[in-house]
Amino acid sequence: MVSKRWIFQCFLGLLLHVLLLLSVARPQAPVDESVAEVFDALDLSRPELSAVAAAWSHKDLAVAVPAMADYLRVRKNVCWIETVDGKPKLINYSKADAEAAVRGRVRGGTSPLYYNFPDGNINWLFNATEHVPGHAPDLEWQWQLNRMGFWNDLAGAYQATGDERYAAAFVMQLRSWIDQCPLPMQAAGGANNPAAFGSPWRTLEAGIRMEISWPNCFFLFLHSHSFEEADLVAMLRSILQHGRYLARFHGTMNWWITESAGLYDTGALFPEFHEAASWRAQAVRTLTEQIAFQYFPDGGQRELSTGYHSVTLAGISRAYRVAQRNGLEKEFPPDFLKPMEKAYAWNLRLMTPDRSMPKFNDSGWGSALDALKEALDFFPARDDFRWIVTGGKEGAPPGDISCYLPFSGYAAMRSGWDREANYLAFRVGPIGVGHIHQDKLDVQLWPYGREVLWGSGGGQYEKSKWRDWSVSSFAANTVIIDGLGQNRPHDPAEGGWKEVDADWQSTPVFDFATGIYDEGYGPKRDHPAVHRRDVLFLKPDLFVVADRLVPNDATPHTYQARWNLATPATRTDPATRAVVTVDAGKPNLAVVPLLGEGLDVKAVSAQETPEILGWIVQRGESPRVPATTVVHVRAGVGQQIFLTLLVPLAKGVGNPVIKVEPVPGRAEAAEVTLGDGRCLRIACLGERGITVAETLFNGQPGRTAQGGG
Repeated sequence: MVSKRWIFQCFLGLLLHVLLLLSVARPQAPVDESVAEVFDALDLSRPELSAVAAAWSHKDLAVAVPAMADYLRVRKNVCWIETVDGKPKLINYSKADAEAAVRGRVRGGTSPLYYNFPDGNINWLFNATEHVPGHAPDLEWQWQLNRMGFWNDLAGAYQATGDERYAAAFVMQLRSWIDQCPLPMQAAGGANNPAAFGSPWRTLEAGIRMEISWPNCFFLFLHSHSFEEADLVAMLRSILQHGRYLARFHGTMNWWITESAGLYDTGALFPEFHEAASWRAQAVRTLTEQIAFQYFPDGGQRELSTGYHSVTLAGISRAYRVAQRNGLEKEFPPDFLKPMEKAYAWNLRLMTPDRSMPKFNDSGWGSALDALKEALDFFPARDDFRWIVTGGKEGAPPGDISCYLPFSGYAAMRSGWDREANYLAFRVGPIGVGHIHQDKLDVQLWPYGREVLWGSGGGQYEKSKWRDWSVSSFAANTVIIDGLGQNRPHDPAEGGWKEVDADWQSTPVFDFATGIYDEGYGPKRDHPAVHRRDVLFLKPDLFVVADRLVPNDATPHTYQARWNLATPATRTDPATRAVVTVDAGKPNLAVVPLLGEGLDVKAVSAQETPEILGWIVQRGESPRVPATTVVHVRAGVGQQIFLTLLVPLAKGVGNPVIKVEPVPGRAEAAEVTLGDGRCLRIACLGERGITVAETLFNGQPGRTAQGGG
């Protein structure tokens, strides 16, 4: 019995024959002989390709190219753009960046540097950071130029307006890229591979192109008269080359996931290639294996970067969504997404009050909310995801307010799940694989929902003093010993994982965690001392940090506890030596040293020499912003202790600490008097642990806490 599908495919073939005959009379762009590679790679036994097969049986490119272009413009067997209420979903774009790209004014990825290519002719092998004065060399500029992020803007602008200027600019840039960037014979792999330097074919870029920008442009410009038949098939040839390249070469960690997602998209969106099914199978196999390998039992990804954790989630989910839109879900294992529930919950558990993520290891500003919106589609039964995504209108708040992730080694202490909560993140675990920072025992704090005690995230991947500083202990909220920062090696990219004991305690009254750094300092990885840090959160509004430095010899050492505040607006109280941020109309933070004897305190803003102090180094339009670094310094022989009270201040509220006094006979304890008449007795306990006892204004006992000990 003849199926309706077979009849339709035959009719489609005849229609394409007619369109082919009609196209002979119209002018066409010159056909490049190299596109013959495309036709040899096609499964021409497919009925819908009968017109193409007929043309290619005579090896006649002049006929085969328009036949293939006509087929691609009418085919309905693939779906790239999602639909909403039956209409294609508009992709996000920047009109300003689209207009700039038309003029040839573009930038490499997240770099703040735009470069104007004369007459719009982009040199894809050019690195603007090496030619524009005032910019540090940054290999990523040229690599990320070849991700074509601005092509998404051109495609989005064309989708929204139909303005052919955007299509013409894309086609001009496509032609130049194909001309300048032939497929290499070897892998342009990791950032330290000499073959990758200056290459537009670094495997990560190849994956990103096929994961995002190239499909956006192929499908959104498909019916533009500027995107001529020869251009369309030339792009198809390059897409074929991308598939073969990604099937052969790959990186590790987030790279491999991104590359596999790009490979899957190539196979799913262009099933006409003989190799398409094998590409998809390889991608699914790799993604399944990497999910099992890369994610800890607590959901964290091995790089332990709060930024790249979300990058891997996006790559995995994007590939699966392409499968869903094209009816290919059965190519994935039935339980493929199950392990990802913990990975999405990892974002939830570390999420900051402003719905971003603390910046540990290389990380820019990242939206935990966006990841949870995506997670809710896959895991609709998660009421805690729903509660966050809907702003509390639906679902239920997460059961645990504070949490500890024992394999990742991150603790999150919070007063609640509202956007005005007090929140502190504490790092006590492994360093991670790649993208590492030397910041063990770092703490980052959001008083009443605002990030004040900040983490840099590493800024741009440039070669500069700013990049070096931002990934070092000198930019972290931790302790420097004898002018030396931490220096622990990368974790191996293979092997298992183990739990980190942080002596985690969480009660309705307080949270407590402890961590230890007993590895090397400085370029020689010297071991001058062991650093133990305890953090106690007396809910809902007081954080106490105890730092014990135990030397490994009998010589004197100098210790600096650093606190990086995200504002240059601070005031130092001469009586208590507390440094308080004083931004009007915003929540603020008081950093109060409690053991004053032998302690030096200074607050420095926007300093570059003799060392960098008081800056925020970040990605984006403002890579460096003046801030404040508070430095507590003490020196001596034997154990030294810093005991620091961090007081979140709501909008319009000043520092409540009016007096700090030593406790007689207790060198490791202090008594703190507050302006409302309350008194706090705070002390270190032996080798680890903190106690806090509160006395109310009327002499009655208030809150008490004992963590560790």
